[in-house]
Amino acid sequence: IKIKLDVGMASAVKDEEKRLEKAAKLDAMTSVFNREATMEHIRRILSEDNDKQHALFMIDIDNFKGLNDTLGHQAGDEFLIGFAKKLKKHFRETDVVGRIGGDEFFAFMCNVPDMKLAIRLAELMLQKLRKVCEKYKEVGLSASIGISMYPTDGNSLEEIYAKADEALYKAKRNGKDCIAFVSSVE
Repeated sequence: IKIKLDVGMASAVKDEEKRLEKAAKLDAMTSVFNREATMEHIRRILSEDNDKQHALFMIDIDNFKGLNDTLGHQAGDEFLIGFAKKLKKHFRETDVVGRIGGDEFFAFMCNVPDMKLAIRLAELMLQKLRKVCEKYKEVGLSASIGISMYPTDGNSLEEIYAKADEALYKAKRNGKDCIAFVSSVE
């Protein structure tokens, strides 16, 4: 009996360790990967599938501060939770979706055949995200998306991150609520 109890306790401890490990990788509010886990997953994919083309989407909520200032932080939290849920549903299980900052998200799409597909996916994503933003019309919420491609725009996470960031600010300069990229569309 004592052996069975110890085995049962060991199993429970292992289950709890797995649960805690998973929880440590998730953003507590939105349940998508947190910044560290997002970067770790992308780096792993780039090292294992460095012969394939991938797309990095950097998504930023336009006018998010206005939501918090006007309707309160609870409304801001609710928005982020709904936004992250829509974002996660938009991508495949093999892709990586994470919150990298307050109102900034990454979506890393593995094995993308061409830039045109990434753009079409981003356009569809933007349409879905607009529906989440509609509930907060009075604040003028929208999403801007910057896209970079691996290996066209860089051979490391740092390089494609910098290019996606550059593209994101290009989208914001172009009036927000749009998609921009650094690469030319093939």
